[in-house]
Amino acid sequence: SIYPAITVNTTPTTTIVSSDVDNQICAGENVDFTASGANTYQFFVNGVSQGAPSATAVFSSTGLTNGASITVNGTSNNCTDPSNALVFTVYNYPSVSLVNNGENEICVGENTDLVASGATDYVFAVNGTQIGVFGPTNTFNSALNDGDIVTVFGSTNGCVSLAPSSQSYTVNSYPTLTSSSSDIDNIICLNDLISFTASGASTYLYELNGTELQNGMTSTYAIGSLADGDMITITGFNGDCPSTSDNYNFTVNS
Repeated sequence: SIYPAITVNTTPTTTIVSSDVDNQICAGENVDFTASGANTYQFFVNGVSQGAPSATAVFSSTGLTNGASITVNGTSNNCTDPSNALVFTVYNYPSVSLVNNGENEICVGENTDLVASGATDYVFAVNGTQIGVFGPTNTFNSALNDGDIVTVFGSTNGCVSLAPSSQSYTVNSYPTLTSSSSDIDNIICLNDLISFTASGASTYLYELNGTELQNGMTSTYAIGSLADGDMITITGFNGDCPSTSDNYNFTVNS
């Protein structure tokens, strides 16, 4: 008798590789998977098919979750071979916050007092320019220029987030105060009216023996009730930044 010839097809050897070397990614990160060794391919994520078999050897995903297992079935001549599985670790992005323990209006040369939290490593940026590299230090204590804006990036497991809030700064200079008294030698008679004029600052504080008399934008002050030994002190301010004070000590004769 004559027996028909039997064709034995060779089972393909299907492999799969990913565009991520260590199979550790951040949530939402795109990963490309490339299969080889067969004619058609069908990709699976956690055993769920991602489409019908086709000649397309590349599959991409941005929706992998932690522990996801990706495989591909390769088919040639009706013989199918499942590939090795690629199992992924997927990290979430940190929730980074930035807190200002000081004020947003400071003086020239005064340091900030910023504290970041929510991540493992941080890098601060001033006006969009990063200061240094990522590290565990979560504080930013530095002098700034007027109008500077400070932000912070936090990193955990290589996943980087920007804190949603930033801190902007007004930096005031220390004023150079100029002041004068209507009496040249500070020797006056009882009930004499003495006037003072100041300039060089944004606001002015007048004090009598350490007690506030006037504080604000008004640069002049007059008083007619000085007693012997009284001292008038004038201090100028730009924001909270004080000038050197001018002191006027009076001798009052009856």
